[in-house]
Amino acid sequence: MHDRRFFDLSPLPKKNTVTQGRFPVSMGEWLAREGGDFGDLLAAARRLRALERVVARCLPEIPAHHLRAARYQDGRLVLETDSPVWSARLRYQTPSLRRCLEREGLDLREILVRIAPERRPMGTLTASRSARISRESAGFIRRYAATVRDPALRAALERLSGRHQDTPDPAAPCAPDDETGETPG
Repeated sequence: MHDRRFFDLSPLPKKNTVTQGRFPVSMGEWLAREGGDFGDLLAAARRLRALERVVARCLPEIPAHHLRAARYQDGRLVLETDSPVWSARLRYQTPSLRRCLEREGLDLREILVRIAPERRPMGTLTASRSARISRESAGFIRRYAATVRDPALRAALERLSGRHQDTPDPAAPCAPDDETGETPG
């Protein structure tokens, strides 16, 4: 049986240890001191990471990178998944997870599962791909744009017709090229 204090995420007693002791103190040492706000936060984060490892051992069929322990307080464990699919699988396995965690020494009252899509730091989002159309579709749109009287719509259609693929669409039937009138192939 594991030490139950390992999973106790209740706040540690408040005492100001930052101003006590020797100076200068390294940033890592300062952050790691227990009793200070950052020390408490760091200790709680470490306990959550350890709890995540236990949950991962209890659920080998759910990849650990799709699951994280968000909070454990007063016997309530909140787990987050990155998609509805993993959330549904986790909810289905909650009874066996509960038994496994109780064997590990965790006092559980409830397991909650939430969906929390992956959060990416600003600037890491990839640019969306622009849509591509077949050469034949581009020709059709270009010919249609020439008949449109609204200049804004005509300009939009001409921009759209410029998004053709460099290679011919394999599903498209062989048709004469718009500009030369020759049949490819």
